[in-house]
Amino acid sequence: MASDVTSLSPIDILFIYPIILFISLFFYGLLNVKSLTFS
Repeated sequence: MASDVTSLSPIDILFIYPIILFISLFFYGLLNVKSLTFS
């Protein structure tokens, strides 16, 4: 793991960005399912 967070290498971004995108899509899907079931 990198000790300095401010100095992110492109490889770190390639690993971090898909994870953030997956998590955001996952929670967005959960909100849609909840709104459909409780509507």
